[in-house]
Amino acid sequence: MLIRSTGGLEEIWLAVSLVDGAGRGVPVRLRDMVFAVTEQEAGAGLWELTREWPEGALEWFEVARYGLRETRTG
Repeated sequence: MLIRSTGGLEEIWLAVSLVDGAGRGVPVRLRDMVFAVTEQEAGAGLWELTREWPEGALEWFEVARYGLRETRTG
């Protein structure tokens, strides 16, 4: 799993491998749970799936989500 935040935590990038260390597929429900918990803990915002990563392309076995947190005023 890769996590990267930029801009004082306004941008959050999270990449999860689709295979484990032995080369077996990671269950989709587990992958989705990692994304859901991260999104919940990061707070409200706009999240989208992406194949990009700030430092370059992801590996074929990685999937990522990019989140742009809502800023609170007041």
